[in-house]
Amino acid sequence: MPVWRISPKDVDESDPDWRTTTVRKPVVIRADNLEGAFKVGKLAFGIATPRVPGETVPQSVWSQPHRFDVKELQDHPEQVGPGAVLEPPGHFIP
Repeated sequence: MPVWRISPKDVDESDPDWRTTTVRKPVVIRADNLEGAFKVGKLAFGIATPRVPGETVPQSVWSQPHRFDVKELQDHPEQVGPGAVLEPPGHFIP
């Protein structure tokens, strides 16, 4: 199964969309395809964020692939197994 390094670009802490994730650094995810990798990211790192009056409604950055640089890690040693977060350790898909 492919392994993906997904790295955030241009994280702006004042942007309400970036408050929808618990991780703002590169992650490594094993998934069938890139769309699946973003689904795993959303499940593992996504958090509900209240709307702040006067701001736009926050949208999950994990639903906005253009906010990330992505690289398939073709020689990664952990290509066998189900979809999972490989880095950072300790994150599980609910």
